[in-house]
Amino acid sequence: MKKFLIVLFCFVQIIQIVLLGIVLSRYSFVDRDLYDVVAAQASHDVLHIASQIGRFDMISMMLSCWGLFIGVAALGGFWTIRGAAVAASEGVAKIEATRVAVTSAETAARVYMEQNAARLFGEVLKARDGPTVDEAAVSVSKADEESAIENAEEMRPGDV
Repeated sequence: MKKFLIVLFCFVQIIQIVLLGIVLSRYSFVDRDLYDVVAAQASHDVLHIASQIGRFDMISMMLSCWGLFIGVAALGGFWTIRGAAVAASEGVAKIEATRVAVTSAETAARVYMEQNAARLFGEVLKARDGPTVDEAAVSVSKADEESAIENAEEMRPGDV
């Protein structure tokens, strides 16, 4: 449907240009007798002469053609810029969405494990029919946690 509308738009523009060409080729811009009468008058003011011999009609027609050209160029420019903007934004959105999803998943997993590690460990031992574990005995005290954070060094992939 979109391609059909673009083809139709181009076809109408071509017909309009052809019709303008026909009008301009058959238009009598200046009647020679009128030009001679106006030239013989004592007033040689440009605006006065232009209005008498019909030059304002020609200027109006040229301005109409110029406006038509600017309109077609503006539509073409809009569609070109819009297509480039959509393509660029899709690429950036995919990269940003992937980055945010990975960060959110890592954060959610880390928080869940910090809150539920002792309980999960106890459930695994129960499922294996092993000894039960006291969650308080497995968990880390606040002092041990702060000590580990103070002595921690950043690890990079491959340091293990």
